[in-house]
Amino acid sequence: SQKEIQMILTHEVSHIFRKDVSRNWVGILFRDLMFFNPAAHYAWRLYQREAEKATDLHAIEILKKPTEYAATLIKFWKVQRKHPLELLLFDSIYPYPGLSKGTSLLEDRIRISLNYEPKPKKSNVQNNIVLGTIVLFYLSSDINLLAKE
Repeated sequence: SQKEIQMILTHEVSHIFRKDVSRNWVGILFRDLMFFNPAAHYAWRLYQREAEKATDLHAIEILKKPTEYAATLIKFWKVQRKHPLELLLFDSIYPYPGLSKGTSLLEDRIRISLNYEPKPKKSNVQNNIVLGTIVLFYLSSDINLLAKE
């Protein structure tokens, strides 16, 4: 549907906004330089999972529809064809429900979507008080320096 396409595109644009492409290039470079180290590959997979979850949160903040976003993730998973070997080998990379221990990326993403709580907006009054305090502190230090001269 049109709403699902909007949600998917918002997710993809969020990758661009968060600069995930350039971060991925740097991450791939370091992972490939350390190709012999299994920890580098594990760290890369963890980074990819966290980047996807952070991008989901960013997209939800823009869309303000976490339940519909979770439903879109579920629908996207249902329409993908899955081979059992893919499920076993690539569970930590691709967003399929897991056959290995732990939760899959898709389950984590859906859980994040359903448990989403909007961040409270910072009050302009708070910002003005902080800014005013800094200005007053600065001015009082200038006045003290002038009084000493």
